[in-house]
Amino acid sequence: MFGYIQFAEDYFPIIANICLSLKKLRPDIQFGGIALKRQTVCAKIDELASELDITGYEWLNSIEKKILSQPFDETLMQHYIERFGSEKLRFLIAVDRELAAGYVSGARLCRSKFGKLSNRSDEERWKYIIGLVDYFVCSFTEHRPDFIFMNETTFAWEAAMHIVAEDMHIPCLTLECLRGCSAYCISDNVFGMLNKRDELYRKSLENPDLLKDFLKQAEESIKAFRERPLPPDYMESHRKNFSKLVSLSGLLRRITVNTAMAAAIKLKMFGTRDLMRISKGRDMLKQSWASYITGRKILQGKWFEQAEPYMDKNYIFYPLHYEPESSTSVACHKLTNQVALIEQISKNMPFGYRLLVKEHIPSIGSRPDGFYERIKAIPDVHLISPFENSMSIVRKAKLVIVLTGTSGWECIQLGIPVMIFGHAEYTGIGTGFMKCDKIINFADEIVQAMHTPPATERELIHFQAAQYACATLLTYDEISAKFYNRDCDKKKSNIYSNQLAKQILDITEEYRLKNMEKEKQ
Repeated sequence: MFGYIQFAEDYFPIIANICLSLKKLRPDIQFGGIALKRQTVCAKIDELASELDITGYEWLNSIEKKILSQPFDETLMQHYIERFGSEKLRFLIAVDRELAAGYVSGARLCRSKFGKLSNRSDEERWKYIIGLVDYFVCSFTEHRPDFIFMNETTFAWEAAMHIVAEDMHIPCLTLECLRGCSAYCISDNVFGMLNKRDELYRKSLENPDLLKDFLKQAEESIKAFRERPLPPDYMESHRKNFSKLVSLSGLLRRITVNTAMAAAIKLKMFGTRDLMRISKGRDMLKQSWASYITGRKILQGKWFEQAEPYMDKNYIFYPLHYEPESSTSVACHKLTNQVALIEQISKNMPFGYRLLVKEHIPSIGSRPDGFYERIKAIPDVHLISPFENSMSIVRKAKLVIVLTGTSGWECIQLGIPVMIFGHAEYTGIGTGFMKCDKIINFADEIVQAMHTPPATERELIHFQAAQYACATLLTYDEISAKFYNRDCDKKKSNIYSNQLAKQILDITEEYRLKNMEKEKQ
């Protein structure tokens, strides 16, 4: 068995532990793959090479440099347009925050050498996308993996692996968070949809015994949420980060770190030599200063209102999404301009309604100049403080509109009408929401969405039970431990690594059997 692994620097301990568990379950397995970010990750891979039986890997930076150094081949481009279709190749541009910087209208981005080189001309951008696809086609043809595994899909190379793998009938697997229980499991979908959970949920509606061990827990969790809906665990971390953001000590700490990083990049230290996807030090310093200034203005009440004056009125609620990240650039790649969406809701909602727009705490300091002013200028739109209680606003809304956010799942549980634009993983429930994919002249859809029938209690319980059945002990706390300087729970790590390794092998076996059936036909 051969597993093609994306060894990401930020998630390396988790990925490495999962690979070790895979090796225990399948001693015959060999690994290869791709290394991301600084070259120091290559040293970490080399340390595990003999234990994991790693037969070879390549550093993404080297791959990208080679692609960009080659001449543009229009014949090769036409070949892959015919093979994969224009829509999938365009998707590869849209998901990459550097290639698609012009699509990321709600964030202040730091540019890198890669971003400048790949956007010098249309042909440079096309050459990069076609070069990526060609690289993975050749790699997977020469040494066909039984499965591909990465931590997430957030850039062009990850999405390219997905579309090539789909074409070649190879399972391409990622970690995906179950919104209903904040735990992770394995997804085989580029948008993070959970096919295995959704299949189990649908089957359980016919055969409840499939989830009998989880139904009581699911019922109790839904009841507890309705009685006392709590914000996701990560919100407390975001609040603490904001406190640091607006403090002088926090600013000095970030400037010190940014200055050290700038010096390291300048001196080509710590694996940054020739690294193309890294921001310039001065850009990082500018970002830290801009975030501090924005945070201070928010404390002074410069942009935001309180929700209380509108709570007994007719209103639609739209929670702003963080960008760029996979929940927007990937899962809702055809609609990433949130100001354009807000404008169209304002133009199409029933007369006499207001639109309450609430900022997301992690986005504070990252929005471009004029972003909030542009929203506040739209008629009947009110920008609500990010520190307001979202659930209080949700409970009294006539309609909630989201791209892919957690608020959508909360609305489904509460029976509140919700319109969803992106590929939110919880839409696997199939009911209790309205899916929409257009923003021009969608007045009828808004009214229709307000009258969406809620999911039945049985559907909710079975769907939540299916989430518990697929969940592992890998949670957001474990994923984010590195970013918040927390120690990981080693005992828990061993358990969730085994759980995820087993899910990887189960899905891989299902693909193998399906491929055998297709060959027989």
